[in-house]
Amino acid sequence: MSRPIRSTLVAVAALLALGTAQPAAATLVTVMLAGEVTDVQNGNPFGIVASIGDAVTATFTYDTAAAGQAVNQATAYAQTAPSSYQLVIDGIIIEPDTNDWLVAFLNEALFDAIYFEHNSNLPGTIAVDGVPESNAEFQIRLEDTTGTLLVDETALPLIPALGQWTNAGGFFRDNATAATIYFDITSLTQVPEPGTLSLLALGLATVACAGRRRER
Repeated sequence: MSRPIRSTLVAVAALLALGTAQPAAATLVTVMLAGEVTDVQNGNPFGIVASIGDAVTATFTYDTAAAGQAVNQATAYAQTAPSSYQLVIDGIIIEPDTNDWLVAFLNEALFDAIYFEHNSNLPGTIAVDGVPESNAEFQIRLEDTTGTLLVDETALPLIPALGQWTNAGGFFRDNATAATIYFDITSLTQVPEPGTLSLLALGLATVACAGRRRER
């Protein structure tokens, strides 16, 4: 292995190790979603002029170890204000003005689901391009009609791969006018948790050391 490549691997491994030395963040996971607009009804919510096919992206960070609170029934749990989110539709940024949003998950015999949502029934408001909008709401839903994807009812799990869900989509709406943008989710990526990054750092360091031994 050449010296520049070996040095780069060692440097990357060191940076990854430093990034995993934060025990308080050990249970956080970030989910990145992408999709496209499929329908627009009743006008443009908050001036977002979206057309079918426009890009939609979303990023959510939440705690996989924090227990949810029971909602309505024993098979539905939720975390409020789990961490952070950002939804982008046609370049317009939608994010919490106050961080009181919701991650909900259902685990039933024939139906599993995970919902990322912020609606007018929750405290706080949504900011649309930096402007608080009390009538704004959104929901992104991942639904499985086989009821086999989720097994832990009391803590939000890592998200199964997109292809395992029966339905994946969502909407953004102005409740005052019913103007709504609907979209499908076409890709889902999870950023490795710190434990995964630690393993990657260890692997890179091992490769670098092996190359150093071969040079000798």
